[in-house]
Amino acid sequence: MAITYRLQTPPKKTPVLETLSDYVAYGNYTLALEAKHFEKPDDWDSAEAQEERRVLRELYVNRKTKSFKLREFIDPKLEANLPKNEKALMQYIARYRDRNINILSTIYIKDDMIFTDSDANALFVACGVDKDELQKIIDSLEKPPFVQEQKNITPFRVLMIFVVRYYQKRGPKTYYEMAKSYYEYNLYYSLYNTNFPHKIKNRAVDTMVYTIDNLQSGMILKKAGSIEVMMQMLANKVFDPDPDNDKTKYNYTKLWEEASDWGVEYLINQLKTRLNGQFSAIKKKFMENYKAGNVSYQEGDPHDEEGNVVEREFSSGRISQLTDKYVTKFFVNTIDRDLCTRWAKVFKVSPNELMNALERIQSENRTSEVQAFYSSLFTLFFEQNPNARDEDLHSKSFLLTAETVYRSGNSKNIHVITIKKYTHEWLDRGSKTYHSSTSAGTLNSFRRAIFYYFVRTVAESR
Repeated sequence: MAITYRLQTPPKKTPVLETLSDYVAYGNYTLALEAKHFEKPDDWDSAEAQEERRVLRELYVNRKTKSFKLREFIDPKLEANLPKNEKALMQYIARYRDRNINILSTIYIKDDMIFTDSDANALFVACGVDKDELQKIIDSLEKPPFVQEQKNITPFRVLMIFVVRYYQKRGPKTYYEMAKSYYEYNLYYSLYNTNFPHKIKNRAVDTMVYTIDNLQSGMILKKAGSIEVMMQMLANKVFDPDPDNDKTKYNYTKLWEEASDWGVEYLINQLKTRLNGQFSAIKKKFMENYKAGNVSYQEGDPHDEEGNVVEREFSSGRISQLTDKYVTKFFVNTIDRDLCTRWAKVFKVSPNELMNALERIQSENRTSEVQAFYSSLFTLFFEQNPNARDEDLHSKSFLLTAETVYRSGNSKNIHVITIKKYTHEWLDRGSKTYHSSTSAGTLNSFRRAIFYYFVRTVAESR
């Protein structure tokens, strides 16, 4: 029996062609694509029906990759508006993260992370893009065969894809990472409410704790150690493909470079698919445990089947998360003049020269250096204080550890070496006195001053 896709409205001024096969035989692929609405055949899953749909999808992709309405509308606005508004946008993103850090830093998917219209509007204002105008362009785009509506393709996500692409191409890396994170935060809000529409509350909280504690060690969330790091690990497969080893079906690297209308939609759908796969797997386990009455009454260590504690693989994720937090704070805010002056006076060095060295780190966008500094500092702290919590970064124990690190002298520890390396290089570039001095006392005072500026930025942060 032949498979027929009968047109609801046949194209005008053409022979009466009722099936996709008729169009292909007639040689008019464009007309085949214009036949957007087909009746679904009874034998939808037959081999012949699947092949016809595959042909139609390929015809659609081939044509849609030559359409650039979104790029032509958005790119000029980013070029005109982001340079003057990006710092305010990044500060907003940093504040959003700070408000939700308790959710992002935990391994337990329990709480909804609200993403409001105001949170979305911060992006539209910074980019100079009218949301309604962008929605009209999205609505005008040709839909995939047999698809009437694409709820996942929202103005916010479309614009964020182009903002990520903007910083992907020109940096700075800090802003690129923050743009990716903001996309992920919005997606968390959507996926949480899709998978857990009734929220996780009352007894369900204890079931979720039990579920996460007993996940297999191979689950991405278990490896990541926090919701934020899990989302980064999954999304970076799409955000940061290896151009030399990009074997994805449609090549992510090429899609980012070209940013065709279809490519943007494909990237958005891929990001949702990758993250939703993890959420769906956790939801399935959660529902099984809820029906079975399995609960844990506190957020504790996971156990294996014999009751032995299984060590979580999240120390690196924890360090990465804390590092990102304080690197972001350093680059999106102006240098704290009061803090700078205070520690310059403590160690009797020039406040202006210390200020200049710090501002130069920002202006030259030495993100990787600040990341390495903080990563080493936090690693040393948690190695020396294995039971410490994140809040202990604001305690005396953190300051005592920092002092011990600084006084380590000729230590061969790679983290101590890294800290000493960058405090020297920052001052050598940013302080005339430090660069020209041969006095060991003067050099040491400058190094202590800049070291304690970074240490106190963490210790006094709330």
